[in-house]
Amino acid sequence: MKTVWYFTLGISVLLILYFYGLTIGSQSLDISVVFNYFWSSEKLMDFELLTMQELRIPRVTVALLAGGALAVSGLQMQTLFRNPLAGPDVMGVNAGATLGVALAVMGASLFSTIFPSINDNLSSISYHSLTLATAGSLGSLFVLLLLFTVSWRLTDSVTLLILGLLFSYIISAIVSVLQFFSHPSFLKVFVVWTMGSTSGITSGQMPYLFISILLGLILSIVTIPAMNIMLLGDMYARTLGVNVKRTRVLVVLSTTLLSGTVTAFCGPISFLAIAVPHMCRLLLKTSQHQILLPATFLLGSLLLVISDIVTSSITSFSLPITTFTSLLGIPMLIWIIIKGRK
Repeated sequence: MKTVWYFTLGISVLLILYFYGLTIGSQSLDISVVFNYFWSSEKLMDFELLTMQELRIPRVTVALLAGGALAVSGLQMQTLFRNPLAGPDVMGVNAGATLGVALAVMGASLFSTIFPSINDNLSSISYHSLTLATAGSLGSLFVLLLLFTVSWRLTDSVTLLILGLLFSYIISAIVSVLQFFSHPSFLKVFVVWTMGSTSGITSGQMPYLFISILLGLILSIVTIPAMNIMLLGDMYARTLGVNVKRTRVLVVLSTTLLSGTVTAFCGPISFLAIAVPHMCRLLLKTSQHQILLPATFLLGSLLLVISDIVTSSITSFSLPITTFTSLLGIPMLIWIIIKGRK
């Protein structure tokens, strides 16, 4: 009964915040404009209709999807490695997306002195263009292929975790070298991307993000029975007939689709992947994934929508959302931990 109450409250609050978030931006809209858009859009003026279609709905919807996707990817990593600090960051998936964007912007800029026409192409790249998203997705895919290659040869998940960390360190070193030699104008594009933001994603880019997250969630749902058993250890899971290698590959693929795609489109967004699963376990007092997975998605969506509303309402332009996620979530997590220990 307590679980049902949490879900009911969470969904209700999320819906209220979603519609309220549509009114927040550089130019505030009345709530009546939001409702008219969904029920009688012919009553809206042209600029109101354009603002809703191209700015507000993509921004708030991306916050909802991205928050839930990052939280679910963190839950899967923590379960797979039975490590409370595991997440898509330590697997190198997010680092792969960062490497892809770095090569697309700063790597290409290194050849601008040889091929001046590259400058014209790079100058048209925005902070959240489909070019950067594609480059980030390819970077995540590259790391995924490396993880697939080694995962079939390993029987120990901890070893795979260590390799993921090594991949992250190597990629960070490569990105640092690119930053050192990059032109300041191209470096600015990359740095702004690394701050993370849900604004700037157009309605035309939304289907790519939605399909990738949907596929990742389907894979995560498929692995729920195996993940519940793997909480007891790989050896025990094998004795119960779980194909650990197959499950590990599906989880890594799901995490790449969820976290890698979000990072490619929105930039790195901190805190959610690691902390939200812990918050859900402490609130619901369960480790069953059929409950934790939807709860984690719901809470992650809720926190990122709140962060989006706050960062969009502080100034006339959206602040980097990753600057607020930690400020919002860490005190909440500390409070829940203290309350649970009492």
